[in-house]
Amino acid sequence: YDYPVLMKEIERFIAEYEPEENTGLPALPENGKNVAVIGGGISGLSCAWYLSRYGFAVDIYESGEHPGGMVNSVVPSFRITDAALQKDIKRIKNAGIKILANTAIDKERFERIRKSYNYVYVATGATDTGKPDIDGENAENVYDSIQFLKEAKMNADFAPGENIAVLGSDWLAADVARTAIRLVGEDGY
Repeated sequence: YDYPVLMKEIERFIAEYEPEENTGLPALPENGKNVAVIGGGISGLSCAWYLSRYGFAVDIYESGEHPGGMVNSVVPSFRITDAALQKDIKRIKNAGIKILANTAIDKERFERIRKSYNYVYVATGATDTGKPDIDGENAENVYDSIQFLKEAKMNADFAPGENIAVLGSDWLAADVARTAIRLVGEDGY
């Protein structure tokens, strides 16, 4: 009654401490239908998990080397640890879901998939933040938010400087600001 429930913290706690065994929603018997999920990010992984619980045979087609999408390559570890993500992915694989990594989908492959599966779920994500169309947006050391977070997470040598300005006010801008504070140290701002 005195304060709001911190749902993100509860979700993170569950992701980090839930056992790797398939728990929760018990799987229904196989229904004889199959689904192709195109995209192994959070939407695709979640869809595959729940469909498998309802008896569907599911294959995930992921263009990248590893599933996880933006959480794997962009979302900072202070929001969800890599270990928690890997535990979820292992749980999904243990449920019998096949993840076909390094499998880009072109028009020809998409047509073959459509003919081979009862259903297709397209979860290719939204990785383009768009440009604000302002002077200087293409200058050196100006990053869009996703590019900045990806560099910070995937490149241990990333050094954007000691003075960082963040334009924006959504959760992505907040993640950039929180990441920037960690990168600049005590001397930066």
